[in-house]
Amino acid sequence: MVDSTAGHLLIATPNLGDPNFDMTIVYMLEHNDEGALGVVVNRPTETPVGTHLPELESFLSPPDVFFIGGPVSPDHVIGVGRDRDAITMIDLVGLADGTVAAPDGLRLFAGYSGWSPMQLEGELAGGSWFVVDAFDGDVFGPNPTELWREVLRRQGGRIGRLSLYPDNPLVN
Repeated sequence: MVDSTAGHLLIATPNLGDPNFDMTIVYMLEHNDEGALGVVVNRPTETPVGTHLPELESFLSPPDVFFIGGPVSPDHVIGVGRDRDAITMIDLVGLADGTVAAPDGLRLFAGYSGWSPMQLEGELAGGSWFVVDAFDGDVFGPNPTELWREVLRRQGGRIGRLSLYPDNPLVN
């Protein structure tokens, strides 16, 4: 059995080497023996949700735009919301037609981040990610583009110092 990262954040380290995850924070929705699934919570697009899904616009936490959830299935939308005390995937069809209760917060993600069985464990062992506790504001906060630095900073110590890492180390 794997040690689950579900409900936690993955912070991409500067040495990850995958441009899909450069300076990203992934909120982990699922992680078990069958693999892992999460969404990048700090990559908002400029596309308003109301442009494509106006029936969901009133449920959104600001900013009311789509987020790039990850490189897998970018043409599919995943809703993530606060359902009572848990952050979970939301049935968007049910929400739109009123058969699902409105969540306390909602973000819509184009695509997701996924790992096959033991793939994430290998990346964790290789130092590509830090696993840290998630706070509610990490997923639904108003300043997602600042999240990578904010989450690193609150870790303190060696990890916290990475918040000073330049956006482009080649220009440093």
